[in-house]
Amino acid sequence: MYYKTKTRAAKPVRRRYKLSGFKGYDSRAVTSTLPCDYTGECINFGFKDGRLTAGVGVDRLKIRELDGSLRSLVPEFRYPKDEKPCMLAGFNCGYVNDNYFDILIFKEKEMLDCPFSNYLKTWFGFPLLNSDCKTGVNYLTREGKHIYIISGSEEGVRIFDGFDGFDWVKNALKVKYMCVHAERVFAIVEDDDYAIWFCDAFDPYNWDVSLDAGGYLRFDGSLGIVRRLFGFSDYLYVFCDYGIYRVGAYGDQSAFTVRRVYAACGKIYPLSIVEAGDRLIFMAEDGVYSFDGYDVTLLTDRLSPLLHDGDMNFSAAYCKHTYYISMYCRTDDSSPMSGDNNRLIAIDTRTGNIDIADMSVYSLYTIDAPAQNEVMALRKGLGQVLVLDSSGLDIGKVNTRRWKISGVDMGEPDNLKVIRSIESNSATPYTLVISSDRGETCRTLVQAGAGCVKVNIKGKSFDFTITSDSEVVDISPPYITVDMYGGGL
Repeated sequence: MYYKTKTRAAKPVRRRYKLSGFKGYDSRAVTSTLPCDYTGECINFGFKDGRLTAGVGVDRLKIRELDGSLRSLVPEFRYPKDEKPCMLAGFNCGYVNDNYFDILIFKEKEMLDCPFSNYLKTWFGFPLLNSDCKTGVNYLTREGKHIYIISGSEEGVRIFDGFDGFDWVKNALKVKYMCVHAERVFAIVEDDDYAIWFCDAFDPYNWDVSLDAGGYLRFDGSLGIVRRLFGFSDYLYVFCDYGIYRVGAYGDQSAFTVRRVYAACGKIYPLSIVEAGDRLIFMAEDGVYSFDGYDVTLLTDRLSPLLHDGDMNFSAAYCKHTYYISMYCRTDDSSPMSGDNNRLIAIDTRTGNIDIADMSVYSLYTIDAPAQNEVMALRKGLGQVLVLDSSGLDIGKVNTRRWKISGVDMGEPDNLKVIRSIESNSATPYTLVISSDRGETCRTLVQAGAGCVKVNIKGKSFDFTITSDSEVVDISPPYITVDMYGGGL
C-alpha cells in the first residue's frame, strides 16, 4: 500500500531592508544587494541629504535691484524663424560703479542688447554681417572705458561701447575664440590650429605683428589642436585637445614664457571649460576635472557612461558651488549620435551630487553682479531668457521624475523571495512600482507621512521604480519586508 506523502516548505527567514540611501547617480556603483544607494537610471530627481528632491529646473529670468529685491521679467525677443542657435552673453558696462550689465543675444545677423541702464525693459538691435559670431569678451581700456569685443570667422573683430553700435577693427584676423589677459586680447584664429595671437598692449584695435605691438605664440602640436584660452590666476592657460599650457604673458612680449602643465588621458571637451572661482572646471572623455593652475583633480567620473563618440554640443557655466552643463545624451542604442541638447546636469562641486534633468537648454551664461548671481540660458525656438534654479520645474511645468534600480536579488540570487510590505515616512507622496523576474508587477501609490503598504510579490530578483509628478518633492528612503525561502517554491 502506498501513502501520499506531504513535504513542508522550510520556514522563511524574514528580513527588513532599506531600499536605498539615495546617494546619487553612478551607474558603475549599482549593486544587486540592498540598499542600492546609487543608480544609473534617474531623471528629473535631485539628491540631497539622503532624500530624493526636486532637482535642477528652469524659469523665466527676473532681474534684481541692488538691494536684492526682485523687479521684473526680462522682456521676450523674437527668435529666428529657422531656429538657429543664438548665443547668450553679458556686457559689464559699468555705468555706475561697475554695478550694471547688459544682456546680449547674438542671433542671425543681429545683436540684441537689453541694457540695465534702461531697467532691462527693452531690446535694442544692432546689425551684424552674418550669423557666425563665435566669441565675445569684456575689456577695460587704458582710459577706464568699458567695451565689448565680438568676433566671428567672417565677421571680423568689432567693438561695442553700449551706445553707438560697432567699430570695425580693420587689421584683425578671423577669430574663433578669444579671452582677455592682463592688458591684451589673446585669440585662436581661423586656419592656424597650433598658435595663439594677441593684440598690442592696451589696444585691441592693433593686431599688427611687431615686437612693440601684437604677435603670436606657436605650439608644437604634441597636445593636439589649440581649443580654448583663459586668463586666470596671473597666467594665460591654453587648453588643447589633450592638455594644458601655462603662458606667462605680462609686459613685453619678448619676456613671455610657455610651460606644459598637464597632459590628459582623455580628450578635453572645450565647450565644457568654465572658470569657477579659484579654479577652472572642465569635462574630458573620462570625467569632470578641476584645475587650480598647477594641479588637475578628478571631481567625478560618474558621467562617463553618458558620453559617446558623436558631436558633444556642450554648454557649461558655474555658479554657487555648482557646475552646470547642458548636453545631448543618447536615450538608447537606437538614438542618433548627435542632436539638440536634451539633458541639463548640475554637479555640486563640494559633495559630488549629480542631478540630471530632462530639459533642453543651451548657451549658459553666468550673471555675476553685486545684486544677482545666477545662470542664464536659452531654449531653441523660445524667445525668452531663462534662469537655472532648484525648483525642478520646466518653466512651471512638472516633467515626470523617475528613479529606478534593476535586478535586485538581495545578495542571494538562487533564493525565492516574497516582498510582503513597504514602509515609508516621506514628506510628499510618490508611486512605487515593483516588478519581479516572474512577470509579477505591483504598482502602489505611497501617501505622505508614516505608513505601511502590503505588497506580496514573489520572485528571485526585482526592479524598483519610483516616480513623482508633484511640484514639491521630498522622498525619504522606504523600507521593505522580505520573506526569504532558501530552497525556493
